[in-house]
Amino acid sequence: MRLNARLLFGICSILVIVGVLFGVSIYNLNLSNSNVEKAQQERFQKSELSNTMYDEVNNIARFYRDLVLLDLNEHDFSEMVASIRVSRRKMESALKYRETLALRDRTKNVLLQLKTVNHDYIDLQEEIITLASSGKKAEAIQVIADVEESTDSFTNFDQERGR
Repeated sequence: MRLNARLLFGICSILVIVGVLFGVSIYNLNLSNSNVEKAQQERFQKSELSNTMYDEVNNIARFYRDLVLLDLNEHDFSEMVASIRVSRRKMESALKYRETLALRDRTKNVLLQLKTVNHDYIDLQEEIITLASSGKKAEAIQVIADVEESTDSFTNFDQERGR
């Protein structure tokens, strides 16, 4: 082979190698970008679900405050109870979905504790509704004071997830 052919073959080989490396680099960058975007989306979802749980607990607490402190007619009382149940479903749904996204054992344990607290919280909610509907507002207020412990657990979760 002549010198020109060898040089041409060498330069073409180097260009092919550079092109392959360039293509692999672009592919890896795209793969890395999609992984970062996916991780960011998962974090956003987790944060949104946690915020939904926190907001719904606050909504439920506000509804109960209004339920026992305001003089509501039967229709408004029924609407308030329906709002409580809607918020409860939203909170339970967010908690359930958040649990499916949990990766760490620590987070899974905290979410399991929240589920347990939520079941107790639901029992107290029904007790408050029963007391308020029967006109025993003073007793309902006392139960609400007891429920404050449950909402503190949700607040603790909010602080845990910030770590």
